[in-house]
Amino acid sequence: MFYHFGSALKRLISPALCLFALAIVSVAPAIAQDNDVDPKEHFDKAIKLSDSKEYAKALDELNIARKATPVTEKVAYLTILKWIGYVAVQGGRYNDAIEPLTTLTTEKKDDFEALLNLANAYEGLKKDDDAIAAYKRVIVINDKLPDPYFNIGNLYFHQKQYPQAITNLKKAGALNAKDPAIFQNLGHALMMQGSYAEAADAYGAAAKNDSANSKLFLYWGNASLLQMRKGDNASAAKANCKSAYASALKLNDKSLDVRLRYGEALMDMKEYAEAIKQFRASTVIDPSRYEAHYNLAQALAAKKKSEQGKGSDPDGSVANETLAEFKKSVELASKAEEIRDSLLGQGLFQADRKQYPEAEKTFARLTAEYPQYTDAWVNLGFIRLKQEPPNHDGAIEAGEAGLKKVTEKAGQAKIERMLGAIYTAKATANLKVGDSKKAQIVFLDKAQQAFTAALAINPNDAEALHGIGLAASWAGKLDEAIDYLKRATDIRPKYAEAYNDLSVAYTLKFNTDRTKKEYINLALKSIKQAAKLDDGYDSALKTFQKENGL
Repeated sequence: MFYHFGSALKRLISPALCLFALAIVSVAPAIAQDNDVDPKEHFDKAIKLSDSKEYAKALDELNIARKATPVTEKVAYLTILKWIGYVAVQGGRYNDAIEPLTTLTTEKKDDFEALLNLANAYEGLKKDDDAIAAYKRVIVINDKLPDPYFNIGNLYFHQKQYPQAITNLKKAGALNAKDPAIFQNLGHALMMQGSYAEAADAYGAAAKNDSANSKLFLYWGNASLLQMRKGDNASAAKANCKSAYASALKLNDKSLDVRLRYGEALMDMKEYAEAIKQFRASTVIDPSRYEAHYNLAQALAAKKKSEQGKGSDPDGSVANETLAEFKKSVELASKAEEIRDSLLGQGLFQADRKQYPEAEKTFARLTAEYPQYTDAWVNLGFIRLKQEPPNHDGAIEAGEAGLKKVTEKAGQAKIERMLGAIYTAKATANLKVGDSKKAQIVFLDKAQQAFTAALAINPNDAEALHGIGLAASWAGKLDEAIDYLKRATDIRPKYAEAYNDLSVAYTLKFNTDRTKKEYINLALKSIKQAAKLDDGYDSALKTFQKENGL
C-alpha cells in the first residue's frame, strides 16, 4: 500500500475577462439634462481613471456622464453604458455591471463585446447559468472566438457537468491550439470522467505549449500513471509517464509532489532502486513529510523482497533502514489512516524477515489502538500461526476477538476466512492429505462453519469457497470439496492455489476408485492450470506426472 497522490486537479484558473478595448469615442455635445454638467468632460476623465486602474472613481464619473446624457443620444448613451459595464467588471463591482450591460445588449443584440462583459459579470456573481447563456449568445454572433467556449467549459466544470465541459473545452482548443490553459483545463475535466489517456494527451499538449511550466508536466505524468494502471496502451503510457515526471524535475528538482508521484510510478513499474532515489530525495527536501518516509520504507521493503535469496544486504543495513523509515513515518503521521498504514507496513516487513515476536507486538499495538481495523486482527492471527511451534489457540483468540470488535461486514468476512484457515491448520497439523481418521474433525467442522459465515456475507467469495473446499478435502468429503473448489476457480479463473487443491481432490477421488480414469485426467488438467498461472507449481506438476506415470 502506498500513499496515493490526491486528485491531479488544481483549482481552475480564473477565466480571462475576454474584454475588448473600446475606442474612446467622442461623445457629441448633448442636450444636457443639467446645464452645468458636460458629459464629455466626465467621460474623458473616466477613461483616464480607468487607464490608471482607478475603477471606483472612473465608475463615478461614468455614471455622472450617463445621467447628463439623454437616452435619445443613442450612440453616446450606449457607449457610456458599455464603458460602465467594462469598468464595473474590471473593478470587481459585478452588480453595477448587470443593469447597464443588459440595457445595452437588449438594444444592440449583436454587441458580442458587451455580451462578454455581461457574461463575466454574471460569472463574478457566481450566477453560472446566466453566464453560460450570455456566452452562448456571443457564440451565436461569432463562433470563431475560443474564449466563450473556454469559459463555458470552466463553468460546466464547476457544475460537475464534465461531458459538457469537455465538449466546450475541445472547441476552444480547436480554435486556439496554442493556449496551454485550455488544454490544462480540458485535462482536468477528462480526469474527472476517468478518461486518463485523453487527459494525458491534453496535458501533453498544454506542456508542449508552455514547456517551462513544471506543473503541467506533473499533471501529464499523473494522468499517464493512471492510464498505465488502467492498461490503456500501457507501454506508451509508461514511456510518457517517465518522460513527463523527468521533465518536471528538470524544471523544478525541489518539487516534493513530483518526487513523490514519480517514485510511486516507479514502484508500479517495479523499478525499486530508482523509486528509492526519488523518495530519499523527498526526505531531504522535507524531512518532516510523512509520505516521503513511508514511501521510502515501502520501496526499500519491496526491493529487499525482490532480491531475497540473492545475497543482498549481508550486514542488514537495508533492513535496519527500512524499519527506521517505518518508525519515522509513524512518528510523523498526523492521521489515523497514516499511523495504521505505517504500523501495518512495519509489521509485515518484520514478518517477512521472520521477526515474529516483533511483528506480533506491532500487530497487537494495531489491534489495541485501532480495534476496528480488520487487517490488524488478521495479521495478528496469522503471525501467531507462523511462530514455532504455531500458536493455533492464540491465533484463534485473535480472530474471535476481532469478530467482536469489527462491525463492517467485509471485515467480518475476512476474519472468518482467517479463522477458517487457522482451524484447518490446527486440525491438520502433521497430517497427510486425506488422513481423515486422525484429523481432529471438530476443528475441520469449525473451519467449514467459519468459511460458511464468510460466504453468508459474500456468496461469491472465492477465498472462502477455496477454504471450505480444502477443509472438506481434509475431512474426506471429496465430492463436496470438488464442488467448492470448482466454484472458486469459476469465480476467479486465475486462482492458482485453488487449481492445485482441486487437483489434489481429484487425485484423492481417483485413489478411492482407480477405475475412474476421468478423475486423474481432471487432476492433471487442474495442476497444469495451476502451473500455468504460477510457476511455483511446476515441481508439483512434475511430481504428479511422475507418480501417475503421465
